[in-house]
Amino acid sequence: MARNVLLAKFRQALGRAFLESGDALERFSMYLASDYSYFVPKSQHRTFVGLPTEGNPTADPTARVVETATIVGSVVLGPKSFVGHNAVVSGPDTLIGEAATIGAGAVIKGGVTVEPGAKIADGAVVIPGTTVPAGEYWVGAPAFCLKTLK
Repeated sequence: MARNVLLAKFRQALGRAFLESGDALERFSMYLASDYSYFVPKSQHRTFVGLPTEGNPTADPTARVVETATIVGSVVLGPKSFVGHNAVVSGPDTLIGEAATIGAGAVIKGGVTVEPGAKIADGAVVIPGTTVPAGEYWVGAPAFCLKTLK
């Protein structure tokens, strides 16, 4: 078992070295060709997007939003809430409560209230106007309550 773990770590480190070497060679070849496009960041993703008609998102300082998530319009993120990779939370009037979790790839439409401690599964789609009660786990598209959390 230890040999497999060691081998996996070695493969991961070797793969990372090849990836970084390839990036360095690409930048150097672009430099030689006087192509300076590599100075442009690969991603211009904006996590928080304000809309003139809806307002700007607000987040408690203890809320965690992964950089690939998107928060659009008048959304309020409560303390210790979490929004996962590629999740989209849009307003107007969307409230994510304290310690609520929005899973990776989930979509939260406008007017949704996710009460404290509720969890939205990866890839779930919560339709507009829904209230997710505290301590419930919602899944699916459209999302529904799968179970009550303890």
